[in-house]
Amino acid sequence: HGKKMYLYGGKKTSGSELYADLWSLTITKDNNDQWDGDWKKVVIDSPITPKKRQGHSLVYDSKNQTLVLFGGINQKEETLNDLWALSLTNEPKTWLKITSMGEGPGGRYGHRAIYDPIHRRMVLFGGNHEDTLLWFLQLPEDLTSYQQ
Repeated sequence: HGKKMYLYGGKKTSGSELYADLWSLTITKDNNDQWDGDWKKVVIDSPITPKKRQGHSLVYDSKNQTLVLFGGINQKEETLNDLWALSLTNEPKTWLKITSMGEGPGGRYGHRAIYDPIHRRMVLFGGNHEDTLLWFLQLPEDLTSYQQ
């Protein structure tokens, strides 16, 4: 999203508490070609939100200016198989729980995901599953196509 990076949830290196907050890092370059970053907590006004988690994936859908979150593992070490979207243009910012069509990759954590802007899809690989398949989630043309 421009020169921003987003971070959702996770776990500190010390302790066992998981988080369910969203942070943005705005990256800037000064006149001396030095890079700097400024972290800010993103305010979410949503009646439902993704659970606290780690080992999940978060990609940025550049056409819809939307974050898409998948999977992970919760505090009880249960593998998560949920999918969420958050528009970065709407105010107030609200998480939408997504229902996907067809067979999905199943709950997993430790996987990797990227956004494929040419085909407008989330590409997912690996994790705690033993499959070596690539999974594709086709993203809709606009945010209103996401189902809650």
